[in-house]
Amino acid sequence: MNSSSLARLQEISERASGLRRTFDDLKAAWPEGAEFRGSDASGALTVTISSKGDVVQVDLAGDWQKRIDERSLARAINEAVGAASVPLADQWLDDLDEQGVEEAPRASSRPRLTLEEYRRRYGTPHSLEDLAPAFDRLAAARAEYDRSQVQLRQLAGHERFESPRGFFRVTRSRANLLALEYEKGDFTFRSTDEVQREIVASLDEIRRRAAEEQAEFDASFPALAAIRAEDAER
Repeated sequence: MNSSSLARLQEISERASGLRRTFDDLKAAWPEGAEFRGSDASGALTVTISSKGDVVQVDLAGDWQKRIDERSLARAINEAVGAASVPLADQWLDDLDEQGVEEAPRASSRPRLTLEEYRRRYGTPHSLEDLAPAFDRLAAARAEYDRSQVQLRQLAGHERFESPRGFFRVTRSRANLLALEYEKGDFTFRSTDEVQREIVASLDEIRRRAAEEQAEFDASFPALAAIRAEDAER
């Protein structure tokens, strides 16, 4: 495995761990158990943002590799974030009403809720102004993470290894490229140290398997093995 592959894995791990802080910012703002979805124009990609378990899930359909790019991912994320912000926008407008500010157009077609009704249904409100930076970080971090993942996903002639705790799968292709596949976005629950330990364990297993394959290949061709030994001595 070359150094660029290892560096790429390190970069992805660091970006993924940064999402934890984003979800912490958003957790208290969303209704408990709510889910918000958005999709790209082709329908090949659907993004689900959920307050239950702090999960961001990306569902792919069909021959998505040929149809999904950064723009389609951004559109799906923006749509999901927009859906999540609707009840927050309603509350923000209700707060303005209570302060005597002239009512702006409603963010949704649902009947208006009083502040008491909103608190009972959704919990403590947060204004859109407070949440805007967190939404921006979420969209940027998720887009960058998935862009890196798609670039590494070369699955033709691949070998897949699942980490001991089922946290993620590492795919090694014949081109010696790696893809890191996170299960349902639950990497948000893992500490950076734990992520690193599982990545190292997975890479060690892949190296071990590769060494075994090479040894078997060399054993099948004694002359080639002798040439390799001479090259190593030089």
